[in-house]
Amino acid sequence: MTGASEGIGAAYALQLAQCGYNIRLVARSDDKMAKVCEEARKLNPKIQAEYVPLDVSKASPQDYAALFNERERTSIVVNNAGIMKNQNLLQTDPALLEAMIKTNVHPYVYLTKYALQHFSQNAASHQHKTALLYTSSTAAQVDFPLMSSYSGTKTHNVVFANLIRKYASKSLTFTDMLRVQTLHPATVTSNLNNFRTGKTAPDAVMPDECARGSLCDLNS
Repeated sequence: MTGASEGIGAAYALQLAQCGYNIRLVARSDDKMAKVCEEARKLNPKIQAEYVPLDVSKASPQDYAALFNERERTSIVVNNAGIMKNQNLLQTDPALLEAMIKTNVHPYVYLTKYALQHFSQNAASHQHKTALLYTSSTAAQVDFPLMSSYSGTKTHNVVFANLIRKYASKSLTFTDMLRVQTLHPATVTSNLNNFRTGKTAPDAVMPDECARGSLCDLNS
């Protein structure tokens, strides 16, 4: 799972570990991922927890393909990496725009491509249980003029996920095997947006609430 060093990504990792899944984290910070892995092992000593340092704002397609190399079985892929910046497009540094597009879009596309390839090649071992999870945002559905670039990337992820879902439903390979889910969080307490539950953001929810709701829906 990408963006797994903190926030919603870390919450997904810990809850999947509690459910008995081995986890593999992908993010920039070794230290943060190491702490998440340590906590996951404490929650469930029977699982394996590992991490891969990767800055997705600079990653190549080959970097994403390598995540599946020599993997006997990957059942759930969580696309969660994201950069958000509230700023008028005319005032936004092109370097930030480039990083936002590469972080918010590229991993979702490439991880899906290589995950589908992996699921197909290892279909027998999956016993018809695989999933692709995409973290989008309510910014994909609500007009925020100062978040046009961010909203655009998140809208891409919604449309992309919907098309992958339709593709899977019509594919002989993936019918009844693959679940595709998109999460649309609004105000979440995280370092991504600096929201904190309280007077400044009374409706903010915790990352573990997002992950829990997502996984409950996935199992329904």
